[in-house]
This record gives sequence, C-alpha cells and structure tokens, in this order.
Amino acid sequence: MRGEIGQVTPYQERQRTGYVALFDVLGFSDRVMRNGVKGLNDYVGPVLSLASSRPGVEAILFSDTVVFYTLDDEPASFDALVQASSELFHMLLVANVPIRGAIAHGEFLASELGRRGTVIAGRPLIEAHHFEQQLQWIGVMIAPSVRAHVPNLHERWDLAAAKRSDLPGDRFVDVLNAVRVRTCSEIPLESTLGHMTAYEGLAVVPVGVIDKPDVGQIMSSLDKVIAKLDWLKQLAPEARSQAKYQRSVVWLRKVRSSIKRLE
Repeated sequence: MRGEIGQVTPYQERQRTGYVALFDVLGFSDRVMRNGVKGLNDYVGPVLSLASSRPGVEAILFSDTVVFYTLDDEPASFDALVQASSELFHMLLVANVPIRGAIAHGEFLASELGRRGTVIAGRPLIEAHHFEQQLQWIGVMIAPSVRAHVPNLHERWDLAAAKRSDLPGDRFVDVLNAVRVRTCSEIPLESTLGHMTAYEGLAVVPVGVIDKPDVGQIMSSLDKVIAKLDWLKQLAPEARSQAKYQRSVVWLRKVRSSIKRLE
C-alpha cells in the first residue's frame, strides 16, 4: 500500500480465523440523493455507536456496506457477533434503513493500516457476500461455513432447553441468546439464473437492546420491526420489492409466536 510518492505505508498483516458478518444497506443511493447528509447520519450514527460499544467485535464501514468481524472463533466471539448483528439489524430497521446480510466463518487476512483504516480479505468475506447477494428478503442468514464449524447450532439455540436453565437470571440470558438466531425453512435465495429457491437454515432475528429480564421486552422489540417492515413494504416501488418485505414479516411472525409460548 503506497502513501506519498516513493514511500510505502507500513502496516501489519495477520492471518485470523474468526467470524465475518457482511451487511448491505438497501436503497442507499436513493437515500443519499433524497436526504443528503441526514440520510447518511440515519445509517452511519447507529453503526458507529453499536460498533464502539461491543468489545471483541471489529467494524468496517464503507459506503453501503458494513462488515463486523471477530479476531478469533471462540464461542464467546460468535455470541458477541450474533448479538451485534441482531442489534444492528433492529436499530437500522427502526431508523427506516433495511439491510440484508450473512455471517460466515473461516480464515482471513486483517491488515492494520494505521490512520488509513483496516482491510480484511478472505474466504468468509467472499462467502458472506455471495449469500448476501442472493437473499431476496430483508434479513441476515447464517452461512454454511458457520454450521460446519459449529455442528451443534440447533442445540445452542434451543428455546425449550434455554427455558430450563437453573436460575431465573441465567434462564433469561439463555432465552435471549436463543431468540437471536432462529430456524427458517424458507430463506429466499435467487440463483444466478434468476430462479427462486427456499434454503433451509438459520437466520438472525432483529432484537434491540434488552435492559431487563422480561420476555415482554423481546416481544415488543419484535413488534416494532414487524410494524416497520409492514410500513416500508407499502413504500416499495414495485411488487418484487414488496415481496422481500413480506417474506421477512411472515418469518418474524412465526418467530414471535414461538417466543410468546415462553411467557
């Protein structure tokens, strides 16, 4: 990487194995054209605020793309990334900013360029981008590489098991963690040939910051994003775009029903 002419900017490049979440902000160009700097603030502000308050989760923001990543692949790092992704999804939707994305796992190179910022490159970033591009809804999916690395994912997010935790406080933390990722039998993906397919997997649920052990707060958080998705659907310029919002609404309503049984 070159700085001034004839000089080389020093940087540290390290190979990491961790988790990478890539998000695409939908309608970014239109937002900037209509609202100028305010349109950017509605998006940039929540991202920077969230990233700075989540130790262990690194962030890169470029135009309409947000990347969260971890520096290792320990279980705690994955939980932190899922929480950050869930809260980002919620915060941006509440601010009328829809996103889609994917979380992947694997080896990547992270280059620290000092004041020039950070660059990462590697297979998990490519995989996350691949699935994000195919998604035909407003949502964030878990890529196959994560499921391969953590084979007991369904056990980690078993709501029934979480509810059986020994202590009330621990029980709620387990339930909240379980809520943030749920099974979806019909994640809508579009192939390069334009055919729609239903991928069976796991997806991130948009849940905001929960400040007390109350399942009702989780329900209220979900109600906000479902209402927002319904409203944004009405503003979509065409039926194809409306369908993306509707698919998300249908799934999140199913998630809400499963959580309601915990009350």
